Amino acid sequence: MKELLERIATGLVSSPEEVKVEEEREGDRVRLRLRVAPADTGKVIGRGGQIARAIRTVLRAAAVQEGVLVRLDIEGGEEHPHQDHEDDHENDQDDGQGKGRAGTHSDDAKAEHE
Repeated sequence: MKELLERIATGLVSSPEEVKVEEEREGDRVRLRLRVAPADTGKVIGRGGQIARAIRTVLRAAAVQEGVLVRLDIEGGEEHPHQDHEDDHENDQDDGQGKGRAGTHSDDAKAEHE
């Protein structure tokens, strides 16, 4: 799954050499951490988080194939902190102003088994 995310991210950014993906596996859970250059943060998140949601959709499909749960954290530089706009993020912290963690966009995605 790490290679899939690297391929997607490097195709979106202006500085592909600065794309870093870390993968942590614990049982049936996979946590991916995507880091990009500060100027590229918006390119992997997109307006209103559309690109980030699309990336997560692809990762969920891969997670179903592997039978795992996947979480993606997108981390950029402080120049372009991203606010988490989705309401269903139980792991995100709120700063009292309705903003998620600055500089990070994260999501838990559960792969459904049929």
